[in-house]
Amino acid sequence: MYVVKNKQRSLWFRTGCPRVAAVGALALLGLQPACGDDGGTSGAGAASGTSVGTAGGGGAGDGSGGSGGSAGQGGGAPASGANPLAAPLVDSLTRALSDGDEATLAAHLGPEVFYVDAQGRSEAADAPRALLDGGPWIIESKVDSHHDVFRVLVRRGDENSVLFGAVGEEGLASWLALAAPPPSDPASTSPVLRVYQQAWMEGEEGRAALIEQCWADSARYVDPTADVTGRPGLDGTIAAFQSALPGATLAPASGALEAHGLVHFLWRIEGADMPPLDGMDVGFVDGAGALTLIAGFFGPFSPP
Repeated sequence: MYVVKNKQRSLWFRTGCPRVAAVGALALLGLQPACGDDGGTSGAGAASGTSVGTAGGGGAGDGSGGSGGSAGQGGGAPASGANPLAAPLVDSLTRALSDGDEATLAAHLGPEVFYVDAQGRSEAADAPRALLDGGPWIIESKVDSHHDVFRVLVRRGDENSVLFGAVGEEGLASWLALAAPPPSDPASTSPVLRVYQQAWMEGEEGRAALIEQCWADSARYVDPTADVTGRPGLDGTIAAFQSALPGATLAPASGALEAHGLVHFLWRIEGADMPPLDGMDVGFVDGAGALTLIAGFFGPFSPP
């Protein structure tokens, strides 16, 4: 196991497939870690049989396989493997930053791209310069991706961060966010995120009201097992998670980094006779403070 130190918190990633903890947990979530010859794990993969959600119908699901479901009641997208466009994009961005090549950097960014880091949010034409101003980074992990989103551990100087982003079908970045490790104290989390986190453990009667408070009308939730939009989609995803893992707890494992519309925090699933599963979320809030995106990632980083 490798430990990368930083000022606030250690970021952990493992060599080989984390067989002891992650395999059992992901299996219960309807996933099978995809290990290559080098022992890396993508944290995603299709599964069948009992699971949290379903491939097929247009609703929500925190997993794949199982029986079909209607919108908002456990149906949803099938489990997603690694996106083949994500790692090449990260490699191209890394080379362009190292070379200080703004034109090449801009060529790998979509027309409506935005970039968020500790300095602020930069839109479209300003994004390449904002990326260059931060200086080159060193890749410290494999790129972990599912659907159109990805994460990778990077180092700039003495600072370790996670680069999150989304890649379009043409291989261009549609958004990028460089997030420092979140604070360790959960008390630092804003009320909106606390309500969102509470919704995951709330029963059917109270959950809709919580989602109404924190989730924008067309907000998107995506993890390796689900890709849903809107409040009914999130409600169905949570209901399916609770049904598949009765007695499990999903709790924040950190405070939340919240800056310039970006949110980032760690979480852990425990109980239900499964090994603990650690993960992280990244997302955005709109001007009214409602969440517009949460993208979730399972398990530790794999070494580069």
